[in-house]
Amino acid sequence: MLTGAYENMKDSIRLLQDAIEDERYVLRGYEKPSEALTLETLRALDYAFCRELIPELTELDESERQVENIRKHAINAALKRVLPSELKADTPRLFRSNARTAEQTDEFLLRMGCLSMAEKQLTLLRSGALKGEIDKRKLKGRTLLVQSIQDKTAYREQVGFQGLTWLSDMAMTEDRVKEAALERRHMEILPRLTDYLRNGGFSEGLPFDEMDDYFKEWAVLYLRRMSFRDMLADDEPFGGRAYSAYVAVLEALSAMSQQRLCYAGLLNADDPQLGIRNLLTGAAIHEDLVEGVATFLDASRQEVSELLDHLTLSPENAKDHLDRGTPALAPAVRTSQHLTVLPMYGLELNPFIFLWTELRRRYKKDWFDAANRREARWVAELRSQFAAPRWRCLDGVNLKRNGRTVTDIDFVAHDTRCSSVILFQLKWQQPFVSDDKVRRNNASSLVDGSNKWIADVVGWIEAAGVDGLKKRLSIKTETDLTVHFVVLGRYHAHFTSANDHDSRAVWCDWGNFLKHRIQKSSDSADEFMVSLEKSVERVTAEVEAESFFVPLGDLLILVNPKRLMNS
Repeated sequence: MLTGAYENMKDSIRLLQDAIEDERYVLRGYEKPSEALTLETLRALDYAFCRELIPELTELDESERQVENIRKHAINAALKRVLPSELKADTPRLFRSNARTAEQTDEFLLRMGCLSMAEKQLTLLRSGALKGEIDKRKLKGRTLLVQSIQDKTAYREQVGFQGLTWLSDMAMTEDRVKEAALERRHMEILPRLTDYLRNGGFSEGLPFDEMDDYFKEWAVLYLRRMSFRDMLADDEPFGGRAYSAYVAVLEALSAMSQQRLCYAGLLNADDPQLGIRNLLTGAAIHEDLVEGVATFLDASRQEVSELLDHLTLSPENAKDHLDRGTPALAPAVRTSQHLTVLPMYGLELNPFIFLWTELRRRYKKDWFDAANRREARWVAELRSQFAAPRWRCLDGVNLKRNGRTVTDIDFVAHDTRCSSVILFQLKWQQPFVSDDKVRRNNASSLVDGSNKWIADVVGWIEAAGVDGLKKRLSIKTETDLTVHFVVLGRYHAHFTSANDHDSRAVWCDWGNFLKHRIQKSSDSADEFMVSLEKSVERVTAEVEAESFFVPLGDLLILVNPKRLMNS
């Protein structure tokens, strides 16, 4: 017999599912592929994501920020409804955004954002991470669906994102001297830039020498601190070209975006009537864009055209990018044979994710080969953290029984002073942003695979004995050997609805591990492992539940409303 709680959960899922289906039906009327609508949608997305970069704009209040945050979830849902289905040869029709078109497009993004967020909440309800309850009260005629945490692992991805933020901050710290020099230079050239723009950009010559290189320096610094930048090495081959060739074109596009952002701030300060949406989002005749990037990079137009195609959302690759849960952070969007729109938000957030999706889609073998080479780079980083002579390191250690390999150990760190050894399992997975399918796949692969690894290694040690492990690791000591296990995820080690980690190992992501290792570099293996475990327990316990609301037709979804109402 079903319990009342289970019935209520089923009712909550059914209610939300029906509301989503109703909204999808209504939004079919928004499916109007059009170059003009795509341009205005990209302007609205730039405004939502990048308005905070223009300090002169009015600061949003709490309610406005919550609505703007909903719009930020609309990228894929909005673009898949308005992006042209083919590249037509029509003459591009560029127009200015105005108050009326901006209001209409913002409403479009809001509805798309609500739908996208509701779909994600349905996934969390079905997984059991959240529980749902239909409130008997109504708010302005809307039925209230209250969702709250049911599984203690909910939102555990925050732990990995904290580690990624720390890695980004480290890159920023390393580049601080360069950034300070660029900031001083900016203050020196600001008067000339302002005069140049006030004269319509038609004054004789550029406002200063090497202007393009100046903005490229900003672009390189900014791109270097982005999360997942380490996914591929510069010399990795894709489609017969080094990965660095694709990054060079990306840096050129980012330099253009940095220049446009600078100009947008100055022009808006001088004349707000120009409209910040018209200033943030760029557009170029496609052949002119190719020519400009080719000149800047001193490369052939054919080469740049082919490389640029990997960084461009178009009707040809739209399904691969827009039908995924990961937002399409495209540096460029092709809307016709002649026009390419240059949005800013993708370059500000993380354009590498878009590029990797294209490379993986087009060059499956190259991607597979690159994945097999990643571990060697990671091992080199680990060796630098466990330096000789105190530490003795090994990697790729096979454990065999009766001539057959049982499992292997990716990395071994032997503390020769305290006769302790740390055995590592390294998991470098596909970056997870907000795609629930990727999250589930990463979680399953990490937890199931690593639990098996722990069991296999422990079983091998039990059969061979500690002396057998010493022999396999070439440890020449008569004292007892203490063995520790670490499962290290490059980006994440903790996921929503993944709670069956084998407790015989410490599970940690690379960012939090490296942070702790740097702080405790003089600790013994035993001391380090104790403090690492406590550190992981602390950051996991500090995970905060998301708290927000989502209106969807006649339904209002309240997620963790206690915090929301107290805020």
